[in-house]
Amino acid sequence: MLGDELTNTPILLTKFHRPIVPSDHVYRARLMEEFQKCYHHPLTLVSAPAGYGKSTLVSACLDGCDVPNAWLSLDESDDELRIFLAYFLFAIHTMFSDTVTKTMTLIKAPNLPSLSTLANILANELDAIDRNFILVLDDVHRIREKAVHDFLDILLQHPPRPMHLVIIGRRDPFLSIPTHRARGQLFEIRLQDLRFTDVETTSYLQQLFDKPIDRESAVAWTAKTEGWVTGLRLAALSMKHRGEYRSLLPELRGGTQYVMEYLFNEILSHQPPDVRNFLLKISILDRFCAPLCESMCGNRVEPKKDKSGCWSLISLLKRKNLFIIGLDAEGLWYRFHHLFQELLQRQLERDKSSIEIAELHSRACQWFESEGLITESIRHALATGDDARAADIVEVYRHAELSADRWHVVLRWLGMLPVGIRQMRPKLILTEAWIANLQHQLTRTMSLLEQAESLIVDRISDPIVSGEIDFLRGYVMYFDGQAESSLQILEASVSKLSGQKNPFLGEAELMLGLARCMVGRKDSAIRALEARISETDPAEDYLLSRLIAGLAFIYLVCGDLLFVRVEANRLLHISKKHNMLLAKAWSYYFLASSQLNAGEFEAALLHFAQAIELRHMLEPRAAVDAMAGLTLTQQLMGLDDEATESCHRLKKFASELNEHNLLSVARSCKTRLSVLRGEEKPAIDWDRSAVDESPVLSELFVWLEAPAITRARELIVSGTKGNLEEASESLAAIQHQTETANLSCQTIEAAVLQALALDKLGRADEAIR
Repeated sequence: MLGDELTNTPILLTKFHRPIVPSDHVYRARLMEEFQKCYHHPLTLVSAPAGYGKSTLVSACLDGCDVPNAWLSLDESDDELRIFLAYFLFAIHTMFSDTVTKTMTLIKAPNLPSLSTLANILANELDAIDRNFILVLDDVHRIREKAVHDFLDILLQHPPRPMHLVIIGRRDPFLSIPTHRARGQLFEIRLQDLRFTDVETTSYLQQLFDKPIDRESAVAWTAKTEGWVTGLRLAALSMKHRGEYRSLLPELRGGTQYVMEYLFNEILSHQPPDVRNFLLKISILDRFCAPLCESMCGNRVEPKKDKSGCWSLISLLKRKNLFIIGLDAEGLWYRFHHLFQELLQRQLERDKSSIEIAELHSRACQWFESEGLITESIRHALATGDDARAADIVEVYRHAELSADRWHVVLRWLGMLPVGIRQMRPKLILTEAWIANLQHQLTRTMSLLEQAESLIVDRISDPIVSGEIDFLRGYVMYFDGQAESSLQILEASVSKLSGQKNPFLGEAELMLGLARCMVGRKDSAIRALEARISETDPAEDYLLSRLIAGLAFIYLVCGDLLFVRVEANRLLHISKKHNMLLAKAWSYYFLASSQLNAGEFEAALLHFAQAIELRHMLEPRAAVDAMAGLTLTQQLMGLDDEATESCHRLKKFASELNEHNLLSVARSCKTRLSVLRGEEKPAIDWDRSAVDESPVLSELFVWLEAPAITRARELIVSGTKGNLEEASESLAAIQHQTETANLSCQTIEAAVLQALALDKLGRADEAIR
């Protein structure tokens, strides 16, 4: 398991190893020739129940293939769009290392783009590859999330020319199979194709027994197993134990399921007790290596340092061909054939009590946690029935992921836990509140805070939890304009969190600086942040990024454009050095905003474009504002067509996010273009609820596009006395609000517009003042 720097997702490299074709494989010429047709179709579907040799066939077809190819074995842990995409892209990366970089960046974002955006960008990147390639997705039946199947469907609507996708599964994926079939995009290999013929059965059995097999017996075995290769293999192993390949024929009755159970029990019953016990114990594992198996058996060894114990047992399983599949070239990781694993698990349930099985999951949980494989650890903790332990694991490791801006990983962990336990653990509720806060969902943040506080009896005993609560409450108070209250509670938060390594401290210090600025203590806020930066260990990159961003925000709030750039460049340096995409996105936004306000349009255009490339890393309001900033910059440069297209992209992006305030910003930006172009009427109708009342500070802050201010622009341009008076009153209220909160950047904006409105009303003296 590796942490892939390209996707910020732990990548298990063994999933990319193509299954080794077993030594007893029968060359099936008819199917090998059929498979060559896959090159003429973007999609090949190999669909049949378990045990019919789907993966072995495709792997054999790829042996000696001169076309670049990659293999991805899927499992339940990939049943989430972001995880699936990380593996999908990494598979492409194994063939072509310098491709799909844009899509890789997108899936690292806290806010995933829409499926169509992701699929279209990926399709363009794949289409640019200059060689045909084959990508195999094995065990797709294990993926149930609709979004994954919808993504593949969209990708295949207009398939990239070089890509040949091979999907293997026990059932058809949830794709538009009839549509792809009708378009001639689909090549299919199904159950009837995979069944062994009498000739193939004869060849297979002769190879296994190394002796001639008469046609009558081969025909009987083909009929009894219905050409099912796994049934043949199980039968052959059983016959070897009995010493006669005919002996089982009279006893086999019923369908393939019965045959499977019978033959399996035959094989298991002939294993030595230690092997049988070993098989059952490790059957709960989707993948295993010797150290993990030693832990399951109650021992601990280091990899490759002890060839006794589980190493020898794994070697024995390989020699006996007991449905064990190697997952890497080094021979460290293995898995069972899925069908064999299912049968072992059934037998485990018969042989062991629920307490004993829970103990096995507990050992697996402990091993995975010790190796830093937290998702697997949580899964096994839940399998023990110990929901509290699973919740403990989430609480312990949440800060590490949040500090890496991977809150989506924590959100996935929370989703694995039962709702009941999430609602009873204050730390888990606070984690949900933190994620809501990152999305700037202030109402939800407060609701979760109140829920968490109702469960806490003694805040003094846990200063970190108390500090988290104070930070979140102080954050909401700041954007509610409660300056003094916000300042006091954020000071308390920083005091409680100081000396602790967690993501809340950096955010609390950032917000404390802004709160000090709001109450008129700008200089002390800057001195405090500068002092903290100078004393902070450079290795604490997350904390440093927040402290520097705090300075950039303060300077932008105060309209000190030169100093904004100084801090933005400092933030950009640290973000590039540590590959911190969120910090990089903010640094581009800071640079672009300061340059637009200074009339340096070319530079602003570049940095807005760079911020928009990373828009899914930003909180939605900031991403929307960056897109509005690009639109405005283009219009001011006289690039009307480009501005129109950017405005359209903004509207589409806001519609995908489907949040009322973001849609309001998109509509406002469209109106602003109309105003700048001197059009007689705005292009849209205003949402009166968004502009009639004084806007909340969160809709003013440092944003370039504030609907209430743009509404005033439109009223001023109209020139009627009633509209001018309405604009003047609205701007006076905005100016009072921004002056009270020391949002100088917006005070300047409102004051300029107020002067224009007053001058048009004939009140020149007031306008001059």
